[in-house]
Amino acid sequence: DVVLARPTSTSMTASVLASRDMAATISCEPACGDHALTLKAGVPTEVVLSGLAPNRDYRYTVTSGTPRFSGAFHTARPSGAPFTFAVQADSHLDNNTDGRVYENTLANMRADRADFLVDLGDTFMTDKYVDFHKAAAHYKAQRYYLGLIGAEVPVFLALGNHDGEQFARPDQGVDSMQAWACRMRRL
Repeated sequence: DVVLARPTSTSMTASVLASRDMAATISCEPACGDHALTLKAGVPTEVVLSGLAPNRDYRYTVTSGTPRFSGAFHTARPSGAPFTFAVQADSHLDNNTDGRVYENTLANMRADRADFLVDLGDTFMTDKYVDFHKAAAHYKAQRYYLGLIGAEVPVFLALGNHDGEQFARPDQGVDSMQAWACRMRRL
């Protein structure tokens, strides 16, 4: 799965995640060069696609043998140019969430061909768990869901009050909920 991020006028970052160890290549049209990837199962790998032209559509392909994954994106538009964006908040993925409805919502946002998505938080629900490590399943599930739109729409994450990174909690060092949640989100 691929989630795009950090769009600029001349680059795009692609976070690529594979379910098994593999060698892959990511390339885009018009040409941005081939980037060789060594993917480890379950560990996202970031690659910066650079040397792109501003305000332009690109198609990209991730290839590993026969299976291929493809998507598209648009580099940042010039200052003052019109653009579109999508916003979501409170996706939660708890007992109030219907995965089919969420998938349909993401598909509708993707169909709008937004320049980027802003997720306003309460995405991972880390602090809802007594043992916050149990929230790891939410991070994995959200990676899947965000990949449904993020393969073509760059994603920007904001923190919600349930995402476990609030400074109001007493700091417990590198094993604290805040530090763990921050590492998981960045991953």
